[in-house]
Amino acid sequence: MLEAFVELGRGFFAALFAVAAGGKLRARGFADLSAAFAAFGLPGARLRRFSARILIAAEATVPAVLLFGPVSIGLSLAALLLTVLAGGVLVSTRRGRDVRCACFGTARETLSERHLWRNASLASIALVLALTPAGPTPLDLAGHVLLTAIGVGLGVAVVLHEAVSAALIPRKR
Repeated sequence: MLEAFVELGRGFFAALFAVAAGGKLRARGFADLSAAFAAFGLPGARLRRFSARILIAAEATVPAVLLFGPVSIGLSLAALLLTVLAGGVLVSTRRGRDVRCACFGTARETLSERHLWRNASLASIALVLALTPAGPTPLDLAGHVLLTAIGVGLGVAVVLHEAVSAALIPRKR
């Protein structure tokens, strides 16, 4: 039974990070991410671009490991990266910086405690799933594929929810 949740998590976090990395690879997404690093206080355009590339590479690594490597390692990487991102949001909000969320590509809204709670909650879920022992009855290949696909659908639903929420919430001026 627990293995089913791990498979859902595999698909969910793979989709979440694939969309996040893909959105930032577009020219506008990369520019928005670099601008977010500038608003965060990171000095120098070269350092901001380098940091953006590192973040994109880290986000692209998570789905690759989740889908082609050990699931527990992929989920651990997801938890670690989400914790780092939550830390960035915490620092940004505590300093009162107007950093735009470039979470899934283009920046639409200012980072807020909502982003902190989202990232911290997702990091907790990923960590719990990473530490979940395999169940006594392993899933067959069809079960793995089906549950991973359902997880992907859930991950895409979260991204779409974020996009709709960002579009409906008025920007702070």
